[in-house]
Order: sequence, then structure tokens, then C-alpha cells
Amino acid sequence: VYDESNNESEPAIKTVSNKDPLAKPEINTPKQGDKTVSGKAPGAEKVDVIVTNKDGSEAERRTNQSVNADGTFTVPVDGLKDGQKITVKASAKDKDPSEASKKVGLELDKIKATDKDADKVIGDSKNKNNWDPANNHFDKNLDEKSKAAKDVIKAAEDNDDTNDPTQDAIDTAEKELRDALNKKDADTKVSAVEDKVKRGEKPTSADIQAAQEAIDKIEGSTDPKAPNYDKDKKDLQDRLDLAKKIVEGEDRLKKDDIKDKPPKDVQDLNDAIDEGKKAIDAKDDKTKTEATKKIDDAIAKINQERIKVGVESL
Repeated sequence: VYDESNNESEPAIKTVSNKDPLAKPEINTPKQGDKTVSGKAPGAEKVDVIVTNKDGSEAERRTNQSVNADGTFTVPVDGLKDGQKITVKASAKDKDPSEASKKVGLELDKIKATDKDADKVIGDSKNKNNWDPANNHFDKNLDEKSKAAKDVIKAAEDNDDTNDPTQDAIDTAEKELRDALNKKDADTKVSAVEDKVKRGEKPTSADIQAAQEAIDKIEGSTDPKAPNYDKDKKDLQDRLDLAKKIVEGEDRLKKDDIKDKPPKDVQDLNDAIDEGKKAIDAKDDKTKTEATKKIDDAIAKINQERIKVGVESL
């Protein structure tokens, strides 16, 4: 072949393979500290495993590693480090080789599953008019944590290695999103109990149990002195305790012996219940806890009178 200046060039030779290509290997997500690389290489006979550092330098290479009859492979390596890249090259006779790569430390399955759960909860809440991030603390929290999780997933999956999150950052984002989901669930179930109380309906034992179980799923303590104190969990528990105490007070007023009680004590309990219902919508925690205590004291006083009358009647 000659160019315009009559210079001869080397002929371009392109080799075309008639072999069928191997399917790309599937690599089980490698995590920091792992001492094996495993996965599946269908149809392959051997695999090479190359571990590359963040700066592109080669940290380790294991060649001609055997593949099991079912296509699985497990190759020993030195302890993997966060940010390294694992490349698996699969080969077999009469097949074109194939390869795949995966980053160490970026385990995304859990956060993706939690993100999917969050999307469903948010979608369902919007459909039921139970979504108001501008005014509801728990909705705002879930909205923020959902966006944060999506940002972490996006950074982990893009082609820019310079903005990759650490595994700790991924795990933290997942945990915070799961916590926000649990709190949203508890808020929804506590609100259902509160709404019935405000309407003058009696919540079922199943309603109250569901709300309590949802609160119990939230990590942390309701004790302000505890090292793992969670204010949201305490607020939710205070709200449920108030609703339960209102129900207890109303049940006490329906008992047959209430007609024999001092009218003032009965009126005090009625007043405490009314104040408790108003306190349901109070923004400060102190109002709720004081209302709960006031109802509890009024019930105790009526019960004390019952004991006193019983003793005097002997």
C-alpha cells in the first residue's frame, strides 16, 4: 500500500476470530478484608485474578486458577483493601476469553434494597395523602435520608473513581435510611391511634400493639440519660403513652362504680382527659408528658377512693 508520496506502508492485518466468546465472569462483591475472590465463569476452564490499587498499580495477580465443573471459582488473595479493583479474566480452549471487574468495598445490595423500600413507602404515603415533608418531621427526615442514599449509590456506580464513597459511608447511609423508614412507620401507626382517640373512637388492642411494635423497632433508648438516647423514639413513645392513658381514663369512667365516686374526682378525670386530647396536637413534649401524668393521677385518686369506701364499708 502506497501513500501520496509513494511511501509503502505495512499492510494492516486484522485477525477475525471464529470462536464463540465466553460469557463475562460474575464476581461476588469483594469486601474490604476478604481473602478470597469468588464468583462464576460459565464455560471457562481457568481464570486469572488481578488486584489493582487505586493508583492503578498492580497489587497482586493469580493466574491459571481452576474453575469448578459448575462454573464457580474461589481464588485466594491477600486481604483486600477498600478502593482496590478486582479483574477476573476467564479462558477456555476454543473460546474467546472474557473479563469483568468489580471494586472492593462497595457492597450496594443492602442500600439498594432499603432505597427500594423507601421509594415504595414514600409513593404509598403520597397516594394516601400521608406525605408532608414541609410540616412533618418524620416525612422530612425520610425525604432527606432517601436523597442522601441515592446520592451515595450514584457516586458508587458512576465512572468517576475520585468520588467513590467508602463502604463505611454506604453502610451509614443505609442505616440512617432504615432508621428513617422505621420512624416514619411508627409515626404513621401512632398517628392512627391518636386520630381515633381525637374522634372519640376507641383504638383496638391491635392498633396499639402495632404502634408499640413499630416504636420498638427503632434503635436507641427512650431514656435521656442513656448513651444511645434517641429523641424521636422518646417523642413517639410519649405520644402513644398519652393516647393509651386517655383510653384508660375513658374506660375508667365507664365502670359501674363511677356513680359512687366523689363528683369532683370524676370531674377532675374528665377534665384531665379533655386536656389530654388537646395535648395530642401540642408541639412540645412537656405538655404531653404532663397531660399523661395528670390523667394517671386522676385515675389513681378515683381508685384510691374505691379502696377507701371499701374499707369503710367493712
